[in-house]
Amino acid sequence: MSDSATSVRDGFQAFLLMMADRFQPFPDLRRQAGELRDLADSYSKPFTLAVFGRMKTGKSSLINALVGRPLTITGVEEATATLNWISYGDASQEKTVLVHWKDGRVESIPFSRLAEWSGKEQAVLDRVRDTSYLQLYSNATSLRKVQIVDTPGTGSVAGEHEHVAREFLSPRASEDSEEEGRKADALLYVFPPVARDRDEEALAEFRKTRLPGSDPYNSIGILHKWDGLESDDITAEAANKAERLKMALYDVVCDVIPVSAPLAMVARHAPDDFLEGLLELASHPDTVDSLITCLKRDSRWDVDEGRRRARLAYPLPWVSFVRLIKLLLEQTCASVAEVRAASLDASGILRLEAELDRRFFRRAAVIKQRLTRVKAKRPVEVGLMVLNRRIQQVTGDHRHFQDLASRASSGDPHAAWLVEKTAATQKELAGLEEYAIEADRFWLVEEERMHLMERDLAFHEMMAKSPEFVEARDRESVERLLDSSVDAGISEPIPKEVLSAMIMRYQHELNAPVRRTREHFEHLIWRLHERLQTT
Repeated sequence: MSDSATSVRDGFQAFLLMMADRFQPFPDLRRQAGELRDLADSYSKPFTLAVFGRMKTGKSSLINALVGRPLTITGVEEATATLNWISYGDASQEKTVLVHWKDGRVESIPFSRLAEWSGKEQAVLDRVRDTSYLQLYSNATSLRKVQIVDTPGTGSVAGEHEHVAREFLSPRASEDSEEEGRKADALLYVFPPVARDRDEEALAEFRKTRLPGSDPYNSIGILHKWDGLESDDITAEAANKAERLKMALYDVVCDVIPVSAPLAMVARHAPDDFLEGLLELASHPDTVDSLITCLKRDSRWDVDEGRRRARLAYPLPWVSFVRLIKLLLEQTCASVAEVRAASLDASGILRLEAELDRRFFRRAAVIKQRLTRVKAKRPVEVGLMVLNRRIQQVTGDHRHFQDLASRASSGDPHAAWLVEKTAATQKELAGLEEYAIEADRFWLVEEERMHLMERDLAFHEMMAKSPEFVEARDRESVERLLDSSVDAGISEPIPKEVLSAMIMRYQHELNAPVRRTREHFEHLIWRLHERLQTT
């Protein structure tokens, strides 16, 4: 992070703490003061990506694919019953799980005991009720930038699972400010590949269970388990379905990406002997037709003991196994490396990782700034409103005591008390006005910064939706320019001649027929001039 970015971050944290200090003396504002302190604390914590969706959509499998190893429990049962926080750790940390109990205890257990928090038995649910969250570790490079939260799904048979998910994600679910500080910075919504005639039903159900108030800028949809779709061209059908979901959920997610976590895990985790066995089966031209026939049903495939052993050498859902065999046949893979490459490419995980990096991880500071400011808006505005209401009350009291004191005779036994109350209300009023003026001034500055950030993010969105919005040669410079107010990322400055050339190149867009386009380029050119003056 650049010095300027650090300064902006530290300045915003100082603002939150200053506002909390201004509100703390007033009993009616102590809740808002606590919220602001928690926001200041969470602002300095790692970027958090939460994976959310209904039960059995494969959230845990997706996380395993992203970190590259089986870190979370998967299966047909309701695997994730707690919040699982997944962070970067070394090899020794990978072997343990930290259990954070609700009574404040933290217990280190072997990773092998993680299964004790999975399922719907009463003993599991009792254990879940006593658990705040589980902390798991992986040395995956991606986790150096982000921590992942695996949430229990909604629509669970066991009500305790759904309660845990909603407690984490709903802004009204918990009064506990610590819980409030754990809200996700970005979200992955995982969808099942339902049949087309159930699309509307699935979308309606999703809208009931989505994160309230979630923003499409920091939310991505995942069309998971697409390899189970029934189609002559599964890849095309998955892409079409993802596009339909994206159009239907334009106000909820910025994109929908088809991903098969099992295929990604084959590429990144399956042992060589498993892949070598499949290559051996697919290497004989005279067996291709028989293999295709056997793939119609797992019982038919397992009739041959050799084929059955090859299939069971690595755990895969049947539909994913079918897709893998067809990939071997379609692409005529000749080596284990080629199988891994084909499986990785077909899985969609590379596209997801690229999108996560482009949208979230490279702009983690920008997103965190924006979301924290949005979250701070309500407690700050409530605080300012209460302060102003208190000023009006104290002003009325002061005038009342001042009026009574002016009319009191010299022999009135209450005269001295009235003078004292007049002075006290005058002092309180002066302090309140000073607090309110300073708080209001700082908040106006932050609102201006928030407005600037919104305009920056809106331009980013236009470039993402319409790659031709700016010329290819300018994209990197424009992204650096728009991100620079929070996190420059690349400290190298943009040359003056590049800034001047872009101003000339896009000046004509100020006369564009579409008002929104004009507004976008007015903002870009203003930012270019601003940077040119300071370079």
